[in-house]
Amino acid sequence: MTDQTERAPVRRRAARAFILTPDHHVLLMRIKTPDGGVVWITPGGGVERDEAIEAALLRELEEEVGLRDTALGPLVHRSLSSFNWGQWRVSQRDTFHAVHVERFEPVMTDEAEAAIVESFRWWPVAELAGARDAFMPRRIAEILGRYLAEGAADDPEEEVVSLD
Repeated sequence: MTDQTERAPVRRRAARAFILTPDHHVLLMRIKTPDGGVVWITPGGGVERDEAIEAALLRELEEEVGLRDTALGPLVHRSLSSFNWGQWRVSQRDTFHAVHVERFEPVMTDEAEAAIVESFRWWPVAELAGARDAFMPRRIAEILGRYLAEGAADDPEEEVVSLD
């Protein structure tokens, strides 16, 4: 394993979605990490240099799950995470928007992402807190529970997370 001090630093912005159904299920992707672990994440990904966050999210939703012309809901959560990913030490600023949809069958068209995505699952939000699986964001059950009960905050506070 490469020592953290030897990893090349990478800073990036990412746009992600809590894709929610009317019966409170959230679509998550189970991915393989470079170190052999698995984690459930929300669809979304990197924001290009001159790309608006909302445009990036719409692009990612089409590439990763096949959603087109989707209405983005409110900003629900923001985080700044640092973690190891292969040879890189990543510092990533994420924004998470709600996207309300009827349940659909996800279709991945991004070949690079398809190589690390093991599966999709519509998770009942009520089951997230008791699950033994790893999730990103780690507090997804709390975040979605609060959003579904109270709605989105006007300006969600940014959570700072180190995933070491």
